Amino acid sequence: MTLDRASKTIIVGSGFSCVPLLRELDRTGEEYLIISEKIPNPIWANLKRNKRLDFDLVSSYYTSFYSFDLVKDFKSDMYTTAGEFHEMHLSYHEKYKDKILWDEVVKIENRDDHSVVHTKSGGAHKAANVVVSTGFRRNIHDSLNHFDYGTTGKTIVFNTVGDSSNLMIAKLVAQKNKIICLSNGFVALDKMSVAGKKTVTLDQIEFHNIGFLFPRTYRALIGGSSVLPFVMMSLSFKHTRIGRAVYRFFLGLGRMMSPYLFSFAYPETLRALKVDLKRMRKAMPFPNGIIAIKYWPIDSYAKVFGDKLEDAIKAGYLLNDLPLFIDAGLVEYWNKSDTSIDTEQKKIKSRSNDREVKYDHFVDGGPENPRLPPIVVNRASVADADRSYKYVYRENYLGVVPKRLSNIFFIGYTRPTTGGLANMTEMQGLFVHKLISNESFKNQICGSLDARLEKYNDRYYYSDEKTPTDHLVYYGFYTEEVARAIGISMKLTGCRSLRDLSKFLLFPNNAFKYRQHGEYKVDGCDKLVDHIDRAHYGWSGLKLRLLTFGLYHVMIFTALLLSYLRGAINLPVFIGAVVVQSLLNFIVVTPMA
Repeated sequence: MTLDRASKTIIVGSGFSCVPLLRELDRTGEEYLIISEKIPNPIWANLKRNKRLDFDLVSSYYTSFYSFDLVKDFKSDMYTTAGEFHEMHLSYHEKYKDKILWDEVVKIENRDDHSVVHTKSGGAHKAANVVVSTGFRRNIHDSLNHFDYGTTGKTIVFNTVGDSSNLMIAKLVAQKNKIICLSNGFVALDKMSVAGKKTVTLDQIEFHNIGFLFPRTYRALIGGSSVLPFVMMSLSFKHTRIGRAVYRFFLGLGRMMSPYLFSFAYPETLRALKVDLKRMRKAMPFPNGIIAIKYWPIDSYAKVFGDKLEDAIKAGYLLNDLPLFIDAGLVEYWNKSDTSIDTEQKKIKSRSNDREVKYDHFVDGGPENPRLPPIVVNRASVADADRSYKYVYRENYLGVVPKRLSNIFFIGYTRPTTGGLANMTEMQGLFVHKLISNESFKNQICGSLDARLEKYNDRYYYSDEKTPTDHLVYYGFYTEEVARAIGISMKLTGCRSLRDLSKFLLFPNNAFKYRQHGEYKVDGCDKLVDHIDRAHYGWSGLKLRLLTFGLYHVMIFTALLLSYLRGAINLPVFIGAVVVQSLLNFIVVTPMA
């Protein structure tokens, strides 16, 4: 085998996710080679070619664009259209296209101190580091590009519920089609919310650092009810008599505390959690792996677009109120695990109520799988049977540093339950840049990889069972974890004023929050954070929510105590009420290191 010119770093894939890394490599003068297929962004390129960029993103403007773009062309908090987002993709394609070797990578051979990247043309390129950034492959992408939205009066079964399927449903439900969704559970979230005097995109009011400091308080506040995780957990054993009783108990509490929360209005949509109770006690408020959709409720949609409805629809802002569609009988929700699918006869059957429906079209979602080229581990210490590499999210630190490979890194295979992919890929780009440019840092990370993986997995998963959705994370927890690994996280001790403290606790953990100072500073990010903070009135609505939360539970405890002191209740009742309060995470607020 003849090797082509060796490179310090080879980047496989030239799409949107690798842009922050390229920017940092250029800034520090690191040598690199990009190898990419002719279509670097096949999903977006196909949507453009098929004239299907007529939708708005499910991630907000703040979380869909990179820090260095936001400081140049700042807009107000809103959801960007697919067309605007694709234009940004094209601008980076133009910037880097002359640095790309247009070829298809057919194999990566990983050795102890280097890798060899083999291409379709016969090339073999040696590199000290390889970064793979090739995006995901999913069955529903084909339907997004080719399904006939002119279909009328048909029965259409979606074997998935997610943002992509909800986009298709919004178009097909208007054509008088009968829609049936099969899913094992998801959470539906309103795109817009109100914080104080300001209407804001949902992911901007998640106050993530409260979750790190006071996880139980955060769980109660962000979930709409502190019993939500217990409802989700009890779903996993509600087939037993005791399990059904536990499920009904927590479901009743949830409905009482959060009567308008979609997940309790439609409890069958909740995805059951496999839970280790000991791990749950020390884990973050919400684990990785939760599937969510973000939709426009009809009232918010009318408020935002009511006076410019035609223009909004032309731009791509579509009413996709799935809860409304279910309430109105336009969409049916079936439990996938309780449904048999006969693709030959084109029919589905529910085992629980013995209902059978014939369908005209079947849309398969499928899991998100990284579009990786074959990776072969060619090292003497690895047995022949173990040489073929498979990407398993829990075996990759922060989704980036693989346990089984040497000097190969991954960008773009961590996805948000909320927030935007840009937040994650920007932080991953900084992380990989430091791994490439700082040998001592790389040795520090790789030398403690097993311990880091164990700590992260214990904190963000409620059980040891791997799932196809392990790569779905709460974006503000994830960005903070990466910032800590790099050494650019904000510190409570760094707050010099009440306003600094407010921003530390309540300002969402967008990537630009970490780029105000330090080695990865972007000029203007400090002013951007300050501007957004003032535009949202210092997140006054969240402050009021936290204050009333605390006062409410102090009042409950005080009422119980006075009732006991005055003889209205006896000591066992008082103790029992306080214990129940603590178990529901209302009074006991345990800091997390």
